[in-house]
Amino acid sequence: MKKLLTVLCALLCVLSLAACAKKEENVPAGGDTSSEVNNIGDCFRMETLGYEIDDNNIKVITDEYVYEGTMTPELYDKLNEIDFFDEKKNEKYAEVLSVVAIDKKTLRSESKLSADEIASLIGKKGQELIDKGFENYGYYMNKDENSQFMMGKNGYNYNVTVEEKYENDDSIDGTELFSKSTIKEITESN
Repeated sequence: MKKLLTVLCALLCVLSLAACAKKEENVPAGGDTSSEVNNIGDCFRMETLGYEIDDNNIKVITDEYVYEGTMTPELYDKLNEIDFFDEKKNEKYAEVLSVVAIDKKTLRSESKLSADEIASLIGKKGQELIDKGFENYGYYMNKDENSQFMMGKNGYNYNVTVEEKYENDDSIDGTELFSKSTIKEITESN
């Protein structure tokens, strides 16, 4: 009897594992499957890292891809009518943006700087990093220390220390100042 119960328990465990494994196969990983993404609206139905919208362009960033499309001023106005804090904001964005075709789809990982790329940028002007599509989203300046600029592209963010020492001033254009600065060190930030 004990042998029979042991065999039945083992069989039950195997069947349970098989059932769980089958369920796992049906769950899309990360939500970035090509068959699910036919327009920019579909991107908002997935989990996103972020997006950028202006009245001419839209960019949606997911774990795997960066999707870009062309906006019209009319669609931009419709998006602005949606309450930013609405719990169903992404659903409403998806509905409005379902008419926007995907003009460009690139692997997000292409935006990450490799160790070789970082090494090649040391001693160069900040404009080289800007030319790679990175944007300045902040800076730290202290006249006694090397200045540091926060640069990002498609969810990859870096702290870039420059050779120059600047004093903080409210009239500073971070991008313009960084473009003329000499890169000393680049570290990835979270």
